[in-house]
Amino acid sequence: MQDEVYSSLCARRPQLRRQWETLLRTERASSPLANPEALVFMMDWTLGQVFEALKATPGRLHAAQPRPECTCGLNPLLVYFRTMEQVLNEGLVLTQVDISHGPAGCHETDLALLKRAIEQVAGREIGVFCALCQHNKHARPSAAASVH
Repeated sequence: MQDEVYSSLCARRPQLRRQWETLLRTERASSPLANPEALVFMMDWTLGQVFEALKATPGRLHAAQPRPECTCGLNPLLVYFRTMEQVLNEGLVLTQVDISHGPAGCHETDLALLKRAIEQVAGREIGVFCALCQHNKHARPSAAASVH
């Protein structure tokens, strides 16, 4: 990602965070943990993780892999990351419009890098939560469940 695009996107970070919170609050919560009040405290950290991944050289960003499948659909991070992705994609497009003097192909490259950065962070966090879920058939049974 060009330094100018990255810097401009970083400058939009407070606005992006506000838009993300607003959008997240419009979504229906799939569980008590998906309540926006339980998720908003993580937003600054999550944005920091995505921006840190964007700063990495393209070769250091892992190839975009599909997010882990949530078999129960109750993972609160599904809507959390979906709304974040929507806001960041829009923010990048607006940033590119403001700058608009870069080479034609750089817009798609920047969008692909943003997607890879989001997928890197989202995949990791969603996977960790799903691994702990009691509804996940692949999750390790708890010690309490194995005691007769």
